Amino acid sequence: MQPKRFLVSGLAIGALLIGANGCGGSSGGKDRTITLQAVPRSPGEVVNFVDQPPKSPSGQPDHITAGDQIQEVGTVLDGAGHAAGTRYSILTFLTPSTHEQSVNYSESVFYLSHGAIYSAGVHGLAAGGSDAVTGGTGDYAAARGTVTEADSKSGHQIFTIHLLD
Repeated sequence: MQPKRFLVSGLAIGALLIGANGCGGSSGGKDRTITLQAVPRSPGEVVNFVDQPPKSPSGQPDHITAGDQIQEVGTVLDGAGHAAGTRYSILTFLTPSTHEQSVNYSESVFYLSHGAIYSAGVHGLAAGGSDAVTGGTGDYAAARGTVTEADSKSGHQIFTIHLLD
């Protein structure tokens, strides 16, 4: 069975704008922070909802069951607006409920121009929280740190990647 494809504006990854402090290259022994802002409905964006039985009556992620997933792919742009990579994300719901109230497991890969950053985390009923940076490639090989997510005043997702050296 094929997953349903649809656009979720509140969850849409879209194009990600990078505002980086030391994004790529050696940081000289200092911690680095990379800030990404999600812009919904960008070119190249893909959002899939995988609805496991029992199915949601609407076909949308408004009636969550354990095992349901939201899969997102978005283009990553540098500060000048040029393509710098891609972000892949999978959110797997662990408990039934509405999206805002479900416990979930998330995995993301941020493919940037100087390597990839991997993150994962479990989120519960409370808002906020952070994912652990679980590794990387290239300039981010053996990366460790955290990824936090917040909403901007305009409602876009903002991801802050804090890398420890």
